[in-house]
Amino acid sequence: MTRVGYYRMLAPLAGLLAACLSLLVAGPGANGLVCGSSWTTVASSEHLLRPSAIATIASNDIWVVGSTKDTVHNVRTGAEHWDGNSWSQFSVPDVGTGDNMLNGVDALATNNVWAVGYSGSAGRYNTLIERWNGTQWQVVTSPNAVTSGENTLTSVDALSSTNAWAVGSSRTATSRKSLIQRWNGTSWTIVSSPNPGTLSNSLLGVEATGPNDI
Repeated sequence: MTRVGYYRMLAPLAGLLAACLSLLVAGPGANGLVCGSSWTTVASSEHLLRPSAIATIASNDIWVVGSTKDTVHNVRTGAEHWDGNSWSQFSVPDVGTGDNMLNGVDALATNNVWAVGYSGSAGRYNTLIERWNGTQWQVVTSPNAVTSGENTLTSVDALSSTNAWAVGSSRTATSRKSLIQRWNGTSWTIVSSPNPGTLSNSLLGVEATGPNDI
């Protein structure tokens, strides 16, 4: 497996590991599992072929994001929502004609949910950030660390409406470097981050306990 394929595989795996710490675990195709006195199977909409991450707002307000396929493209963004009774498919916009994937999701409120990943076009990959405003998912502009190569976001954690963090990596032909971005309530900007490795550095998850402890 190439390094490119390796990291694309690691991103959704990291999201699923984080999901195990929430109230619900999502599986591809048909099933989800909810915690109570025992584990039970819950049918999904079967929209997501590759679920990557989960965000729980309440027992009747849960999001799972990842990727699906259409008749033309190999990979497109996907999202499903649990309303307390059933899972429903929600439309998520894609950017460009290449692959689009959501790797991470976090929710502040029922009308304030962030999802991150990447979009592909013309042999390069750009960061992809989308936001649910209570009515629809919308793409929010996000910067890229490199202009040619790969820019990928794997995880997001939102502290408030003016403070959210997303992490991932950027890759050129010679190296891979960590990538951190911050939302200040108006825009996403890149925050400088160390790269101890001489060849490959990547961030797969982020968790914040406060504005000064990320």
